[in-house]
Amino acid sequence: MLYRAHREPGLRVDTDKRIRDNVLMPRVLIVEDDEIMLNMYVKKFTKEGFDISTARDGSIGLVRAVNDVPNVIMLDLMMPESDGFEMLEALHAHPKLKNIPVVVLTNISSDADEQRARLLGATDYLIKAENHPGMVVNRVVELLDKYGNSE
Repeated sequence: MLYRAHREPGLRVDTDKRIRDNVLMPRVLIVEDDEIMLNMYVKKFTKEGFDISTARDGSIGLVRAVNDVPNVIMLDLMMPESDGFEMLEALHAHPKLKNIPVVVLTNISSDADEQRARLLGATDYLIKAENHPGMVVNRVVELLDKYGNSE
C-alpha cells in the first residue's frame, strides 16, 4: 500500500480507520508530557493526514507502541514516571518495536544526551525551539519515505 501524508492538503481523515481510499494512513505515536506541545503536534499531524496516538510518559508510550505499532514515534526526553531514555531502551529491546524510527523531539540540546539517545536507537534528534511543526512533519515524511512501513 502507499502512504498518503501531508501530500494532499485538505484530505479528511476518519480517525477510526487507518485506510482511506485504499491508502494506508501513516500512524505516528507522539509521546509528550507538555499539553500545549502535544496538542500543537496532534493538530498539525492530523491536519496533514496522519493517524495519531498519544501518551504523556514513556511507560504509557510503550504500551501504546505495542498496541498501535506506529510507523514513527516522536519522543520527548524529559517526562514524569518513565522518561524518553527509558522508553528508547524498552523499544530497542522489544522485537516488535525495535525497527520503528524514533524522532526525539526535546529541549535538551546537549551533545551527550543526543549521543545517548542515538546509541539507544533514536533515528533523529530535533530541538523543539529550532524546529517548527511543519519542519517536524516534513522530517517524519522523510523517515516514512526512507524506512517505509514498520509493521
